[in-house]
Amino acid sequence: MTEYTDRMRHLADTLLTVMATALGGPDDLFTRHTTTPHWDFTLNIGDLMARWSGDRWRSGRHRVLPPPPDAPHEELTSLVYFHSCAPGTTVESLPAPLGRRSYAPVRAGEYFESKMAAIRATD
Repeated sequence: MTEYTDRMRHLADTLLTVMATALGGPDDLFTRHTTTPHWDFTLNIGDLMARWSGDRWRSGRHRVLPPPPDAPHEELTSLVYFHSCAPGTTVESLPAPLGRRSYAPVRAGEYFESKMAAIRATD
């Protein structure tokens, strides 16, 4: 598991470096904020990346489909990796023309907590 996590972290940081390069920013535009991630809960960084990129990259829609009718007791298994930034990171939308929409700045930890509170409110 440790090897898997290390490799996934390296892959995620590589992808963030590619994204920074695509935006014409410094290589560590995003990765300098992932050295001390917030690991207590998991949240798709796509939500924050959509804000950070000014909706240049949108968060993917997530859903789990039920088992097929001919196998109603089939167990579903997902293998995921969540990569996050430090909770104190201020996420500000990239200005136009890189960003397409401007969001108010938000601290990653506070944003995360608000998302978790919304999830708990629906339970």
